[in-house]
Amino acid sequence: MLRGMFDNAQIKNKMVLKEGAFTKDFTSNEIISIYEKSLLAKKNKHDLVILAQHNYGAGKYQDWAVKGTKLLGVKVIIALSFDEEHRKNLIKMGILPCEFTPRDALGLDLQGNEVMNISFYSDLGINDKINLEVSVEGKTYKTKVLSRIDTQEELNYYTSAGMLNYYLNKMIDKDL
Repeated sequence: MLRGMFDNAQIKNKMVLKEGAFTKDFTSNEIISIYEKSLLAKKNKHDLVILAQHNYGAGKYQDWAVKGTKLLGVKVIIALSFDEEHRKNLIKMGILPCEFTPRDALGLDLQGNEVMNISFYSDLGINDKINLEVSVEGKTYKTKVLSRIDTQEELNYYTSAGMLNYYLNKMIDKDL
């Protein structure tokens, strides 16, 4: 099932001119499957970030889409906007949804070969602005993205690495 993640003709990966679940590996300059890219990232201990346009996550099968995204190793999704239900499901799985302002996204002219450093500390709050450093070819750009954690409940889920961990921890705390 993971090999089929993002294999949808309606999804357009602007880094490659190939239909389906493919991306570019910038270290080898090859076009590889998203599944292979996730294995490489795990092997090299790199977290994955998805950059997206408007209304990320809209459509059918949102539940599986979030689970598959988590299993591929995606930690953060930065989009111009989110489908509301999908945004909530991302948080429940421990994936951080963030939004660019349209001006920042266009101004950075992102290509996909950048190294991103997202820094926030343990005091992440509701709708916080998070520091984002984007490095490419020896240049570093700094901007902020908006955390789309909109409620205290969502913050509790995210800081527990997902809803399942949140409820397991609550059950363990009750037994103590």
